[in-house]
Amino acid sequence: TTFLSGALSVSAGGITFILLANFFVQLFNRARLPETEAFPYYEFLLQGNVACYFTAVIFLLFLMGGLWATVALLVSSYFPNIYVTAASPLILSFLTGRAYLVLKIPVRLRLDLWLQGRSSVGTDQLTHTPCPSLPHMLHTPSVRSAGTGYSRRPVSGSGCPGC
Repeated sequence: TTFLSGALSVSAGGITFILLANFFVQLFNRARLPETEAFPYYEFLLQGNVACYFTAVIFLLFLMGGLWATVALLVSSYFPNIYVTAASPLILSFLTGRAYLVLKIPVRLRLDLWLQGRSSVGTDQLTHTPCPSLPHMLHTPSVRSAGTGYSRRPVSGSGCPGC
């Protein structure tokens, strides 16, 4: 349930943003197509399939929200402080990005780029669908255990304030 609640929250925010922004600005202008070459899933925009482009973006938001909600659940089971739990996805996403750079992890193996849709072969200019990597992502222990509801909770009267 943690994975789904985080995923639905983030993707609902993305959908709301796209719908509201659509009222005020044109979301895609064919004249600005060369400027969008660095965007993930540029191929959809190139073909004029804007709906598929935004569907892919929402799906990536769904996966990212679920992953980081599960990470926050894991952190909260060890650190019961609400501020640590709330800040952990932001801090850990930053630290993993830096660790990938320091350790010189190949671009095709970087989870942060998969979730942004920027996993590529050879260069950042070409964005390929990370579909071959999705089965690997869905079989990671954190995602598999997301729906189990397991978390280490303090026992009542264990000295934890508010328990």
